[in-house]
Amino acid sequence: MIIALLSQSIAIGSTITVGAEGDYASLRTAIAISSDGDRIEVAPGTYTESIQLGFKDVEVVATDGPDVTFIVGDGTAPAVMVTDEATSATALDGFTVVGTGQRCIEIDGGEPRLANLFMSDCGGDAVTTGGAIRIRGGAVTLEDVVVQDIAAQRGGAIDCANAGMTIVRSTFRRNEARTGDGGALLLDRCETALSAVTFEGNRAARNGGAVSGSFQQLSVTEGSVFRDNHATYGRGGGIDWAEASEVSFDDARFEGNSARTAGGGVRLHAVELGLVNSSTFDGNATSASESLGGGFHAADSTVTLESVTLMLNQAGANGGGFAATNCTVNAVESHAEQNHADGLGGAVFMDGGILMLSDSTIHDNVGINGGGGMTVQIGDLILARTSIDRNQSSGGPGGALLTIDSNASLDRVDLRGNTALVGGGLFMSGPGTQTVRHSVFQENEASFEGGGIYLTGTMNVEMRANTFVANETRVTDSVAHAAFTVGSIDFRNNLFVHGRNGFGVGAGTAAGPSPGVFRHNNTWGNESGNYASIADPTGFDGNISVDPRFVELSIDQNFENDDLHLQRDSPCVDAGDPETVGAGDPPPAIGAFGVTSIPDEDEDGDGYAPEGGGDCNDGDPTVHPGTDELCGDGVDNNCDGVIDEGCPDDTGEFDEDTGRSDDTGNADSADDADTPEVRSEDTGTQPAGLDRAYEINGSGCRCSMTPAVPRGALALAFPILFAAGRRRS
Repeated sequence: MIIALLSQSIAIGSTITVGAEGDYASLRTAIAISSDGDRIEVAPGTYTESIQLGFKDVEVVATDGPDVTFIVGDGTAPAVMVTDEATSATALDGFTVVGTGQRCIEIDGGEPRLANLFMSDCGGDAVTTGGAIRIRGGAVTLEDVVVQDIAAQRGGAIDCANAGMTIVRSTFRRNEARTGDGGALLLDRCETALSAVTFEGNRAARNGGAVSGSFQQLSVTEGSVFRDNHATYGRGGGIDWAEASEVSFDDARFEGNSARTAGGGVRLHAVELGLVNSSTFDGNATSASESLGGGFHAADSTVTLESVTLMLNQAGANGGGFAATNCTVNAVESHAEQNHADGLGGAVFMDGGILMLSDSTIHDNVGINGGGGMTVQIGDLILARTSIDRNQSSGGPGGALLTIDSNASLDRVDLRGNTALVGGGLFMSGPGTQTVRHSVFQENEASFEGGGIYLTGTMNVEMRANTFVANETRVTDSVAHAAFTVGSIDFRNNLFVHGRNGFGVGAGTAAGPSPGVFRHNNTWGNESGNYASIADPTGFDGNISVDPRFVELSIDQNFENDDLHLQRDSPCVDAGDPETVGAGDPPPAIGAFGVTSIPDEDEDGDGYAPEGGGDCNDGDPTVHPGTDELCGDGVDNNCDGVIDEGCPDDTGEFDEDTGRSDDTGNADSADDADTPEVRSEDTGTQPAGLDRAYEINGSGCRCSMTPAVPRGALALAFPILFAAGRRRS
């Protein structure tokens, strides 16, 4: 009994050799006589035969690898067939598999492992689906597999249905779906995980240049790359996926893919949860004139983007980098740069749904017809702690951001150096509720009106604690900073300064900025004047007109050398509306930033710091407040603003520059770059009972006059500007 058991254990797991000098010359014969647990080692050579795996748990391994070991089908059936009895111990490893006009491998279920395989010369016009591999059921693992130059009508390389598939460290190159979907992979109810897989140069006549799938989960991880794949007449140049509970991309790259209608890199439809993390979309494109999402398009889905880069993507219509239709999108810590849309939304286009974007950058994008950086229409936008810089709309409104018939909330957003026909920084139209707080509009430019912002429609607008600086209009005597004709306004604690070639604020009626509340704003130093076609509210309701005294401002399109915090002696400190902070709190500052946190140090040791101590020359210890004035030295020795007062040649003139300057602050210091950004403390809180404090019979002004109509030809131009943008994509 013991001897019999020992004999049986020795038989299990034996090695069988195949080749000219092996135990057998034929693979088929070796498999037929093998037992569970055997290893069949195959010597280099060409084996022209069809084999079947799965009836036994055996490994078939080429000893010298696929470069010198070939399984060639005879043209009447697939070269390798796997039955549904295959277990994870069933393996084919190290071969080149040639189908000779047939499919290379047919898998009818089970759990086989295919490794170190090279497949070419499989499939062809006679193969309907899966030129290299067709899978029906089971859970298949492919490792270190190369499939190239294979075609079928659909699913050029692999057709997988009602199964599961894991692909690791593999390459799919130049495969083709000649009449349908899935240039490399066609996946129908096939849950798929791709890890460190490269798809390059695959093509589908319709959808999914590399991968087309539906009704199951997809996971793409570990540096997988989709490069130069094309959906000739459809969508999803890299991937087209629909009707799934979850699709995830982690550390994936989509480069140079294209589609005709939507999603040059990726297109998702009806996906309950799309997770995109640490992934890049670079140089993808859609070509049709109505196409969406050069890099990525999502429809009727929920999508989260984290640490995603969108760069150099192009759309024939809207959303050069990313487009979403009726989606909920949450994007954080992401970057969009140099994307292009021939229509709306150079980087991002949102049509319906909700877009939440935070801690991100949107730079140097182009939306020809509007929304150089972003466009949101008929949706809700929540935007926070994000910079939108140097975007362009040469043929429409909203250089940085365009919203149409939407609700928007912007908090701590920087819109700088953007250009458009109207609303160089921001253009909003239609109904809705708009809230903008603690944000910066700097050096934006409009060809016609509203270099900083242009707001029009029946919307209600709240703008609090924002800084508008050095925005510009090309039409002399138009509005450089803020032009608005809207349903109602609540503007408090805003700065409108250094407007170039235009007025600071243009809105309301001859009675003043209206209808609504305009309190505790500082409008100063604008080239055409502070207010256009309305009464100047300076001196009323806390509104002032004085130099805000920034720490550093250089109007040169270089925003890194600016510090828009207020100097300690700024007249904007504690000048904001006390009703916008909590009871008992000190009044807020006017503008997006509070007082600088740079230490006020006494560099020359004379006992007087520059700001807190009033030292007007902290490099000379003999110059400081309280010292004696020295006659004839041309120096304001006692820092009182007068040179040589009381001297025989005293002219009584003050040493001050009241004109426009390209440098309105102090010199940059090494500490400036490290100063944390702390914006003003306007919390937006209004004590109970004060919701009607600004009616005409109150202490302020709540006017209800008809808003002014935009001047001249510009008013006629608005319907034309929005005709294309409002059409549903």
